[in-house]
Amino acid sequence: MALNYKDLKKQLDNTPLSEYELKRIKDVEDYIDKEILKQFDKSIYKEITIDYGYAGFRYSPISKSAINDIGVSRIPLMKKELELRFRLAGWEIAYRMDDGMSMYSADYMILKGRDR
Repeated sequence: MALNYKDLKKQLDNTPLSEYELKRIKDVEDYIDKEILKQFDKSIYKEITIDYGYAGFRYSPISKSAINDIGVSRIPLMKKELELRFRLAGWEIAYRMDDGMSMYSADYMILKGRDR
């Protein structure tokens, strides 16, 4: 019998984050915190740019190498948790992604403080 796609996706989407996934989120959160401290006073518009490779869980900020041991279906859930942590801390989040139409440019997560 073939597995039902919707049931499998629902199961993956509703499975709580594992300790390992939470550790990876914490590693990225710590990396972003360090970047905030480095960039905040130097930024004219108070925007903090974070390499999407880290914010999107493509690369480990600890080993500086690719993360290959997290399932693709879990990454959106991990990004959602990471974004929630920064939104609760008073940051607005946007993404600047390369459109592929012109010269290559890197993809970034942009953090901007919320004064309201």
